Amino acid sequence: MNAAKKTRVANILTALATVFAVIQTFLTSPPFSPEMISVGTALLTYAVLISTTWKQYLSPEVTDTGVRITIWIAVVATLTGLLDLMHIVNFSPIVSQYIKWGITVAVAIINILSKQLFPSTLQKENMHDLKKIS
Repeated sequence: MNAAKKTRVANILTALATVFAVIQTFLTSPPFSPEMISVGTALLTYAVLISTTWKQYLSPEVTDTGVRITIWIAVVATLTGLLDLMHIVNFSPIVSQYIKWGITVAVAIINILSKQLFPSTLQKENMHDLKKIS
């Protein structure tokens, strides 16, 4: 896959992560059952984590640091979910929903800003060249 195609796929993954985060924001109340909300928000959280990780991995404009940070967030989210599932730490359904929403929004923001937060050498050179032109 060439750099232009990787960039296009990365941009599509950014759009998907943003759409998933917006959908999760509105998946909070009836007509959905509490179980549906719990499962749906968990699936959307992981969809955003996966699309962000792939976007950062494919993008030639982002360093591996962004991927590592996103993977660590996924590990923390998984451990938190397992602790809640096994009733070691018991979150109420509302708190659990807000935790998942917070993780989703944080990862979506990282996805959108990853070129600025974790620029590759090529991206740094491009940004430096743009500053010279301005």
